[in-house]
Amino acid sequence: MKALGSAVIGISAAGVLVAGALLGHRGGSHAPRATASLESIYEDDRAVELERQRLTVVNRVAAKEKLWRALVRRELSLLEAARQMRDIVRAEPVGCALLRDHFPGCSVEEVFCRHLLELVEVHALKQPAAASALIRLRAEFDELRRCDAIHFPDAPPASELHLNGREAIWMD
Repeated sequence: MKALGSAVIGISAAGVLVAGALLGHRGGSHAPRATASLESIYEDDRAVELERQRLTVVNRVAAKEKLWRALVRRELSLLEAARQMRDIVRAEPVGCALLRDHFPGCSVEEVFCRHLLELVEVHALKQPAAASALIRLRAEFDELRRCDAIHFPDAPPASELHLNGREAIWMD
């Protein structure tokens, strides 16, 4: 048992020495390493990329919140807000696919109208203004559907969209 304990301590000490050699010593009287290891370079690149992705998500969430709040305050029509939501989400292929799966059989415009209605519905549980706006927005959506008027002004004709399966349906 004593030999096993010594072996574990020896392995741990060796691991610390190897880690110290790879990462460079940062204290004491030893000079810092002149070159970084490949692992630390890749780790730095990965950290930068992860931070970029995090900021992209934070900015996208903030833009969506600003959009649904403007919709509740009647600053935008449902269709205009849906167009802007499409522009926010279009660079995110996974998000596009999830929305397409969540609203099967819907046009691009209808997907984003429904997405906005769901966002407002979630907030309607806590905010009276959102609750009353939800009733108005559902009526607006129903009227747009009744009149077959759910179309973005900048959308190409349906024949040019190639909306088949899980394609990135709103990428240019």
